[in-house]
Amino acid sequence: MASQFRFVGKALSIIQPWASAIAFAGKDIENRTWRTHYRGPLAIHASAKLYRDELDELRRVVRGGEKLPLNVWINKGRRQYGLEPEEEPDCSQIVAVAMLVDCVDKSSSPWWDKGKWGWVIAGVVPIVPIPRNGKRGVWDCRFKYSPLVKRR
Repeated sequence: MASQFRFVGKALSIIQPWASAIAFAGKDIENRTWRTHYRGPLAIHASAKLYRDELDELRRVVRGGEKLPLNVWINKGRRQYGLEPEEEPDCSQIVAVAMLVDCVDKSSSPWWDKGKWGWVIAGVVPIVPIPRNGKRGVWDCRFKYSPLVKRR
């Protein structure tokens, strides 16, 4: 059985596929129209909404460089699988834990959108998805989780 850890911190609901981009594709900035003064543990919650056109855009992301492909192999039960071209990412689930380390109005990250606040995310750990309803804004969250295992 995989090790379980306890998470106590804040959560942020993010529309798919951008929550999965944080969990699996190296997205290190979450763009928002508002700034936050919170720093610390952050659960990445994939909201119920999925933007399919943006998922197609993310799948075409350049391999190598700063952005990574969205096909990391994960352990779900005993079966390992990846996000195939026609497969959709999980929604209404917590998909990763990380640290929110800064909030900036400028960044050299390829994920930053000019004119937005960039929430700088580090130390991302994809987890076995946990079904959960999200909320607006940053919300208190606690749960036990197991990290995902990459296929070799």
